[in-house]
Amino acid sequence: MRVVNVRRLRRRYPAGLATSAACLAALAAPAFAEGAAGDLDRSFGASGKVTSDFERGAEATAVAFDSHGRIVAVGRRGGSEHFSLARYLSDGSLDSSFGAAGKVTTDLDPYWASSVAIDGQGRILVTGYHYGSPPRFLLARYTEDGRLDPSFSQDGVVRTGFGRGAGAHAVQIDAQGRIVVAGETYDDHSAVYKGWGFAVARYLSDGRLDDSFGVGGRATTNLPDDQELAHSAAIDDQGGIVLAGTTSPSDFDLPGVELTRYLPDGSPDTSFGHSGVVRTYLDWASGADAVAIDANGRIVVAGFAQAHRSSTSFALARYLPDGALDPTFGRDGVVKTPVVGLGGATAMAFDSRGRIVAAGNGYSTFTVARYRPNGRLDPSFGGDGSVAMGRADGAFANSVAIDAKDRIVAAGTNRGESGRARGDFMLARYFGDGPTVTISGPARVRTAHRKARATFSFEADEQASFECKVGRTAFQPCTSPYATRRLRLGRHRLEVRATDALGSRDVTTKRFKVVQTP
Repeated sequence: MRVVNVRRLRRRYPAGLATSAACLAALAAPAFAEGAAGDLDRSFGASGKVTSDFERGAEATAVAFDSHGRIVAVGRRGGSEHFSLARYLSDGSLDSSFGAAGKVTTDLDPYWASSVAIDGQGRILVTGYHYGSPPRFLLARYTEDGRLDPSFSQDGVVRTGFGRGAGAHAVQIDAQGRIVVAGETYDDHSAVYKGWGFAVARYLSDGRLDDSFGVGGRATTNLPDDQELAHSAAIDDQGGIVLAGTTSPSDFDLPGVELTRYLPDGSPDTSFGHSGVVRTYLDWASGADAVAIDANGRIVVAGFAQAHRSSTSFALARYLPDGALDPTFGRDGVVKTPVVGLGGATAMAFDSRGRIVAAGNGYSTFTVARYRPNGRLDPSFGGDGSVAMGRADGAFANSVAIDAKDRIVAAGTNRGESGRARGDFMLARYFGDGPTVTISGPARVRTAHRKARATFSFEADEQASFECKVGRTAFQPCTSPYATRRLRLGRHRLEVRATDALGSRDVTTKRFKVVQTP
């Protein structure tokens, strides 16, 4: 993976003027940072990064966008057992209308906040562990301004027990506004089912368990003598619930990927895998930390694959709706991207073009990779498909979200190269894609002389400014139609670079040839 040294650079451009001519000039020199896919968006915080301190340090474990494009990050405050939340405006500044100067800390005696979802009314749902006796699922709902919501279980908090103990890792909201929380439960009351198993609970919008789901709103999967930990959840368009995580069978102590699918009533979906369960060993050891369902109903998981004790990879696997690996994805349904040291993908999301964006870690690196729908790394992102902040940042990425312009926000923590205990919430925003440009014009330009001009037309799929170049010349502002200088006989290449209103840019190429008429 390519390592990017992040430098603090700032550019200033003249503000737009009132006249139409001046507005066109301002489009050519916008008052914002520009960047190609995979570049840090320097208009976000300090050179593309934002950090937020919660007194004793902190770590962001999950991130999401609300309907206003604001960014909500949740996690823990270092050295304490508190839910910590922060909300940011689009430029990366803390939103002063949320909590106390953009931050909220709630003492709920949890271990930490593990996941976040935002409902249609802007209310923020946060889930995590509650280390009581016994440990339980903990689900809290906050109002849009950051207060615990008293309309949700009277005090804004729900605690749900399973067996001898439980912990929650994921929260989702289904199409009917019901809340799905997934994690694991511990149960050793049976001579057969011992240890950790998958657990899921569904709640009504007021925080009550949904009695139409499973047994009293709960469902579990615990195979004989296995250790099963659910790390993520996704809901399909039929209301089915897919959990993904790791499994360690007693006869094979190294972990593998496990998926379970439940029907909308909480019963196992026997059409999926073997009685509702799928297991995949991606390498010597592997596991899934994220799951999502694409527009075709295929299930994609992201996590890690370890070939031996010193080599790990970002690992992705795609499954067909029946649970079989999809042979059209990567190599027999699996994609592995090596990272330096021990690490892997901790989060995943789809962008508007169906590409897969995964975030995670290598050796003290904050890493983001983008894959095409067929599983291949997308070389238009960062030059080779991935970007990583170097070890000096000591950063770890735990979550990723994508906005309406395909800009990518990854969230985690920065601890310095030494891995010191004190860290901050850390967010980084990357450019996704610039406008898509269509170029029309001749593939061959005929001339009776030794030189000729060529004329091309182009347009973008959104409002944009354009720059053009032919061959090794520099980019210059241009408009359509565009006439080249007089070109010699031979092959040539026109490049059109388009930049949208947010500074995202992309380059489209048109190849053509100047030939002499017989």
